[in-house]
Amino acid sequence: MEYSCIPINNDVREYKISRKDRSLITYFDLFLLFSFICTILKHQFYAQSLFKSFSCYFLFALILFRFYLKFFIVKEESLIVMREIGVQLKRKYFLRPSTVVEFIEKSKIEQIVINEGITKHNVIFYMAFIVEGKNKMVLAFEELIPRIDTLLKIYKGTQSLIFNNPTTISIPSTISSSSSTNPTPNNITTPTLTQVNQNSSSLQTPTTMSSAIDDSDDFNLK
Repeated sequence: MEYSCIPINNDVREYKISRKDRSLITYFDLFLLFSFICTILKHQFYAQSLFKSFSCYFLFALILFRFYLKFFIVKEESLIVMREIGVQLKRKYFLRPSTVVEFIEKSKIEQIVINEGITKHNVIFYMAFIVEGKNKMVLAFEELIPRIDTLLKIYKGTQSLIFNNPTTISIPSTISSSSSTNPTPNNITTPTLTQVNQNSSSLQTPTTMSSAIDDSDDFNLK
């Protein structure tokens, strides 16, 4: 995944997480296509009818199913932070022209937190907004989870624009800032607001990050 911070002006900043194009086609997809072509050539060589071949029907159906799943692969997620206005969340897909957009007014943002989520194989950290009138937190990046060091930069920059104050945050010392594992959080259960205080308290004990906001770090492309 690729991260970029785009300073539109002094009051608007866009944080963007994008997936590389080559991740759309996997080796398994190429294997299915190769198997389907070989099956067609075999039937042509032996002068057999393709309509009577179960393997052709099976491979063709599997290829169509894999192609259908590609419509749900997220290509890019972005967070646009506007001072005194609010935030806008955008999500783009590889094979779908539509873009999912959600806007949250500043007056309805009660708090911005970095929380931890548990998947089947790992524990990850994600950024979320506590919004007035909603029982669940709104995830800043729902499908493409950035690394913890990138997430901290986005968090500090968002706090500085929305609340106009320096931030001091804490993360567990067992989490490495160079971690490159970013599982897709499809299996994350977003905690309700009654669980926020319990989760937030677990983030207050270990290593404390710098209290000063260095906006110049946000402008680096990774």
